Amino acid sequence: MNYLDFGEVEEFNGVAISMIYNYFSVVLEVLTKIPADLISIFLFANGIAAVCGTSLFGYFIGKRNNLPIVLYPIVFAVVVIFLGLGIEVPEFTFVQLILFGLMDGSMHTISQYWLSSSIREAPEFANGAYLFINNMNRAVGTFIGGIFIDEKAGLLLILTSVACFILACPTALYRIRKFPNLK
Repeated sequence: MNYLDFGEVEEFNGVAISMIYNYFSVVLEVLTKIPADLISIFLFANGIAAVCGTSLFGYFIGKRNNLPIVLYPIVFAVVVIFLGLGIEVPEFTFVQLILFGLMDGSMHTISQYWLSSSIREAPEFANGAYLFINNMNRAVGTFIGGIFIDEKAGLLLILTSVACFILACPTALYRIRKFPNLK
């Protein structure tokens, strides 16, 4: 099995998330006009939701295995679209950040699950591959997001993130069809 057999789904999802996640504080400050201490509370709630999302998605994967993985990028794309549409309303943004946090934590569960199930005979290598993919996603996503933030192109930031989630869907289906017995 090679990297392309399990890595591309995590790449698309991770880049999509990193484009937005790494610039939350800047986007919230500029677009919502809320005070910095309230932004800190918003981001803390997002982090708590991410922890909950990791556990919750682990439960879903255990119950239905591949269905949550296929639906994940679609649901996250919808969350990102709604976040972009309502970012100027602080109350709506808070709710969307909670949903974003749940989905963000879930992405890490998906990555760990697929990598460890693909390389059962080498768990240390699977962990290293997960860390490599996660760090690469952050670097690429932060770079792309930084370009959009610098150009004040918030709509492009949202649309590019959604496009990455859409690209993750066929790659997830490809992996499931190619390796139906990996669970």
